[in-house]
Amino acid sequence: MHECFHYYHFDYLRHFKIPKYKIFDYSNTALVEGFAHYMEIYCENYDDDNNEFSLLRKLRLVADTGINYYGWTFKQTLDYLNKYLPNQKTDNINEVERYICLPGQALSYYIGKFHIINLRDNYLKKGGNIKDFHHKLLMEGLASFKTIDKVFI
Repeated sequence: MHECFHYYHFDYLRHFKIPKYKIFDYSNTALVEGFAHYMEIYCENYDDDNNEFSLLRKLRLVADTGINYYGWTFKQTLDYLNKYLPNQKTDNINEVERYICLPGQALSYYIGKFHIINLRDNYLKKGGNIKDFHHKLLMEGLASFKTIDKVFI
């Protein structure tokens, strides 16, 4: 579902003919990944303990932090992932390489998701509805959160 929400996000922008600079000139990974992660909360069993993707996302946070803050080695990180996902050894190698090359990328999912939830909750408290919130959020394209926050003030 996560990847489908990425497609939806960009298709929405194209449908409403958002200026290209709002789609391509920004690089807000927290918004792009955060939006897809945020939308997962509306899916059945999205954070179920039996959901392998939910577990993977949590393990990614530990791996990313282990590598980029605590200085874990490739082997330490791989051993950690293999302990919890023993049937995904090849994927686990890819995950370790991902967080060596893209520090903080796993964290960006959660930063974006929680920022969007805070914006949503404040918007709804002021009497807005969820449909309008999503429309306003998406119409800003891939802007920074600082820019998007101004829309909801």
